[in-house]
Amino acid sequence: MPFSMIQFKNQLFWAGHADRANKMARASLILGISASLFMLIPEYAIFLVLPMAILAIGYGKQAIKNGTCKMRMAAIGKGLGMAVLIVFAIEVMLALLVIILLHDWI
Repeated sequence: MPFSMIQFKNQLFWAGHADRANKMARASLILGISASLFMLIPEYAIFLVLPMAILAIGYGKQAIKNGTCKMRMAAIGKGLGMAVLIVFAIEVMLALLVIILLHDWI
């Protein structure tokens, strides 16, 4: 880790800190996109989609907090993660509603 420091948004960061934040932003975007793609396969919903979406949100938040140069990439990854979690919650509610309605019908 280099010893040089830079001034960014009234905070001091190590020079290697921004590079790590850029990698986190890229990881957030990749996780958000892959979570939204795996959402189309119902078998992978619990085991892959939920952890990917949670990690996309976490990495995006940390990248923005650490002062990444790729703010848009981090924000899109974070937004995709949130959208996937919302869609997953709606799917679970609809599945429970269908189960309840079918149980009363039978």
